[in-house]
Amino acid sequence: MATGTPDVLAGVRRVYQRLQRWRSTRKPRAPIPEKVWAGAVEAARQHGLFQTAQVLRLEYGKLKRRVDAAGPDAQRKVPPSAFVEMVASQAAGRSKRDHGA
Repeated sequence: MATGTPDVLAGVRRVYQRLQRWRSTRKPRAPIPEKVWAGAVEAARQHGLFQTAQVLRLEYGKLKRRVDAAGPDAQRKVPPSAFVEMVASQAAGRSKRDHGA
């Protein structure tokens, strides 16, 4: 688990350990358990798809499909804002006369 930033590593350590245990004891071609996938999806929600797939050594496309299936906000790294202020440009409200034309 040498790839990624320290906060990502701390955030996925538990899932990483589960995956390592499973990988060391699995039968050939055995699917990853749903509990482990659920942990990987949650880690991807918090830390992003690419970094999570890279750190956990999972196929990016499979992880992305699972994140997408988990819900529309599953790829968000930051919670949505409750309030967004929109400021109009001053140039948009000026007429030709204001510009000296």
